[in-house]
Amino acid sequence: MSIQSINLYPDSVHKSVLGDPEYYPEIDTYVETIRNATKGFGTDEDALIQTLGSKDIHERYLIAYRYKETYNQDLKDLMNKETSGNFG
Repeated sequence: MSIQSINLYPDSVHKSVLGDPEYYPEIDTYVETIRNATKGFGTDEDALIQTLGSKDIHERYLIAYRYKETYNQDLKDLMNKETSGNFG
């Protein structure tokens, strides 16, 4: 059984209230590491664990936001696709 979270407010509301998040340079590095770990044949799950496992909720939010901004794909959808849902 998979538990899905509900986004009660659209992104436009978050942006109008909170503004676009500000990034520090490591966020782009994490995004690129995730991209490299999931592109091509197979998934480097160790790289995903190392990249995402030690991050707090704020950092994971920034990574997910920046991933979508950079690659036009939801990070949660990517994780579900590449890892059979074990990371979501």
